[in-house]
Amino acid sequence: MSDIDDYFSVESLINIADELASHGHYRAAVMEAMTALEERVNDVVFLSLERRRGLPTNLVKWLKDKTKYNFDEKLQPIGEFALGRPISKGETLWNNYKKARNLRNKVSHTAQWIGETDARFVIQTVREWLHFLESAKYVHKSDRVSDQTMKFLSMYAILVSRFNLSKGSKPIPISIAVRNAQKRGCLSAEAAQVMLTAVDYRNKITHGQDVPSDQLRTVIRELKELLSRLKGFEIDASPTFENEQD
Repeated sequence: MSDIDDYFSVESLINIADELASHGHYRAAVMEAMTALEERVNDVVFLSLERRRGLPTNLVKWLKDKTKYNFDEKLQPIGEFALGRPISKGETLWNNYKKARNLRNKVSHTAQWIGETDARFVIQTVREWLHFLESAKYVHKSDRVSDQTMKFLSMYAILVSRFNLSKGSKPIPISIAVRNAQKRGCLSAEAAQVMLTAVDYRNKITHGQDVPSDQLRTVIRELKELLSRLKGFEIDASPTFENEQD
């Protein structure tokens, strides 16, 4: 599956939440975004379990029923078993999920006011997780550097979720989005190169190709530094005037 397919399937899932937030319906936006995440987790986790050899159909159905009202268990440990990879607690992706989950619970169970900042945070977190799940489900079970691979994919998901394409823009691969952002002056040449390397590694991993562990460690370090600088920043990846003339 290509990065372009991933990006727009994710955007379509949370489009309604974005629209609700744009019109000031922040509580509804939080609920819609988290519902999109739960639906995708159900698809990815339980489809993976159903495809596992040796797992009785009744067991999969029992696990699905057991976790119907416990979303955390769908991510850990059942999600880890289904994907064949650990989902690391203590990292940004997991910590953001916990905060988004708590905001959703407040919306569901209390009359506490939710503002735009909180709603946008939940939407952004869901976007990150959806990108992560899209990549994780394609990782081959034979991968020998599972912890490192999943750490890379979680950071890649956060990176891709930072891109903002104006509404109505034609679908474009993330690699082109990076170049657009660089032409707009939103990214330095160095930052763009780190991102393009990450896109290349992600595509190799999801197609079962090997990425040497030392190269993966290097890009993880570079992504960590880059994401720290980009915290809270949306990258304008819409086409430049020159691109539109091509």
